[in-house]
Amino acid sequence: MKLKEYYKTPHWRKLSKKILDDRDCECQICKRKRWKLLTRGKNKGTWKRLFRFVIHHKRYDNLYEEENNKDDLMILCYTCHNLCHLILRYENIAPFFKSLAEIVRKFGFIYEKGDKK
Repeated sequence: MKLKEYYKTPHWRKLSKKILDDRDCECQICKRKRWKLLTRGKNKGTWKRLFRFVIHHKRYDNLYEEENNKDDLMILCYTCHNLCHLILRYENIAPFFKSLAEIVRKFGFIYEKGDKK
C-alpha cells in the first residue's frame, strides 16, 4: 500500500485524530501548542485550535502498528514539518544545507527514503 493510500484509511485517521486532539499537544521542535483554552469573551472555557499540526512518520515499516511504536512518530506543526523536509531535500546542494540538516536530525526528524512516499 502506498503511503498516500494509508493516510486515507480509517485506522490512520482515528489514530492521528486521537493524537492531535490531545489538548496538551505541542510541536516537538518549536514547542508551540496546538490548542488554547479561551479565558475571556463569550467563548470562555472552550478550546481553540491555534495551528495546523501533522503526525510525521520517521519510519514506514510499522504502519498499522504505530500505537506500539510511538517513537516512529513525531507531532509537528505544519511549518516545522515542511521546513524540515525542505532542508533534508536540499542537504546535498551546499555545505549550508548540510549543516542545517544536521540540526534537523538532532531534533529527531528523520525519514526513510524509498518508494512509499
